[in-house]
Amino acid sequence: MRCEQLLDALNNANKQDAVASNTDLGKAGKWTILVYLDADNNLEGAGVGDVQEMITKATSGGYGNNKVYVLMDRINGYDITNMPNGFGNFEGSRLFEVVTGTGTLTPRSPGAFFANGGNDGATGTSEINMGDRAILEGFLKWGLAQASTNGSDYVYLDIWDHGAGWGGQAYGGNAVAWDDTNSHDALSIDEIRTAITNAHAAGTSNGKTVTILGFDACYMGTVENAFSFKDLVKIVIGSEEVEPGNGWDYSAWLPGSDTSPTDLASKVVTTYGAYYAAQGGQNVTLAAYDLSKSPSVQSAVDSFVGAIGSATSSQVTTARTQAQNYNNNLAVDLYHFAQLINIPESNGLKTSISNMVIKETHTTGGSVKNSYGMTVYFPTSTGDYDTTYNNTVFATLTKWDDFISGKINTYQASANEPGDATCGTESNNTSSTATSFVSRFTGSGPYTLNCTGYIYTNTDIDYYRFGLTTGPGSGTIRVQLTNIPAGANYDVYLYIPYFSPSSHVAVGYNSSNGNEDFTYNVPDGVTTITLPALGTCQPPTAGQPQGNSVYQQGYCYGNGTGSSTANHNVYVIVKGRSGSYNQLSKYTLTVTATGTLQPLQPGE
Repeated sequence: MRCEQLLDALNNANKQDAVASNTDLGKAGKWTILVYLDADNNLEGAGVGDVQEMITKATSGGYGNNKVYVLMDRINGYDITNMPNGFGNFEGSRLFEVVTGTGTLTPRSPGAFFANGGNDGATGTSEINMGDRAILEGFLKWGLAQASTNGSDYVYLDIWDHGAGWGGQAYGGNAVAWDDTNSHDALSIDEIRTAITNAHAAGTSNGKTVTILGFDACYMGTVENAFSFKDLVKIVIGSEEVEPGNGWDYSAWLPGSDTSPTDLASKVVTTYGAYYAAQGGQNVTLAAYDLSKSPSVQSAVDSFVGAIGSATSSQVTTARTQAQNYNNNLAVDLYHFAQLINIPESNGLKTSISNMVIKETHTTGGSVKNSYGMTVYFPTSTGDYDTTYNNTVFATLTKWDDFISGKINTYQASANEPGDATCGTESNNTSSTATSFVSRFTGSGPYTLNCTGYIYTNTDIDYYRFGLTTGPGSGTIRVQLTNIPAGANYDVYLYIPYFSPSSHVAVGYNSSNGNEDFTYNVPDGVTTITLPALGTCQPPTAGQPQGNSVYQQGYCYGNGTGSSTANHNVYVIVKGRSGSYNQLSKYTLTVTATGTLQPLQPGE
């Protein structure tokens, strides 16, 4: 789904502000919160839910001296929830204050600030285009005037909706706030920059400026976004990864008393992580950036890029393919890539990123485990470079664009696995296309089969298959996975549907020593059972409460009808843990059968 502290000097307007002395981002103060809530799309239900969270906070603890204003645009057909205070299930837009203590939604009139002039907020609703820069600018001008009237020390602008990180092929490569009833229009980063610039300069702002810019949207936690706003706001908050539909936890992070900018930004991040950790099953990221630290990141990036020419193309390719990636593999975590390329200049870049990140959260042990706070645009080959990237603030200030366009070093992170002579070509990603071991086992054994292969992408999985029968006595199957590439983490599973139709029978985990090695004792005296056809997922039944899938891993394996005398398929499955892979080095898989186990010709 959706899905940076203080600059070198305050501008002249800030110097004239009555509270201009309150410039320390560690100093507590009063807030005006401006929520630009574009629910004019399939996120409408989540938008209504977030307003209800704001009401919960207003009534359960209150906002103290802080003010919360929301410009909300809804759409017909997704949610039928009536809003409180007589708003009903409105279609169109409303501007309202969430009143502390009572939680009532009090309509507010934006006056002449909105370009279309059709929505007075107080007497009714009308459709506005939330993807129009003029609407954002008008709301922000109105909000800054309210902040002046309120005597607020700080202003928080929250832009809520779908988001697309750089390279998402929308609106010049980066956008947020799509409005479905207005030709799917959206706000580009340049439009947001212009809106903030013009609102700051407006006489009605009385010197008030945006302190924190938060994106409650997908893929907005990019170094490009951070640099785009470094001269306009003090802190930016964004997610490297897709955000779940419910977005941020407004009942937990909205301030209930005077709060410093760094504390508030940190609370947004930590409550977000805690919310989804409690739910489980979601891989999330969020980070807040201190924009006063952007010059050090700029310098460190150029030092890093200047030295990366000494790395070989294969080193760059390996680091690129193994780096934590996002946005359909158009971007990588900048810190993690620097860590993997591992040149002396990597340390300076990692340190500067760590200093810029005020607070960061990510799901541990999941698909986002190598997240450090911010992504950077990085196509999988120099030939895929989008030249419009040259216009971003980050590209104009650094040599990163020279690097990823191929001027400094070339690379090609191919998605096409070359295959292996010992195991055939890469086409073994499912049980029905499993690679068959070609040796025949006879007699009492032991019998050994060897194969080498790649885990080539973050979604690659390798299946191997052979047949067996069991007789009196006991047998063993030993599975060894060795030569696991340095830095990679692979798991190997043994799966025999005849004996265990609903789960794997044995598994090797945690390849920290570069090896997986386990032995499975084949049971004797099994009874006749019926299994689904090979490659067919069977839903849960009374006899098989978990169906025939290894449901924890999200894969489905099956077999034919089994009996005590029939031939049975055995699967060995190799996959990368949490998306781990390596395009340069192969693993070695060894399967040994001993005892009275009598494997058969594959396919029998």
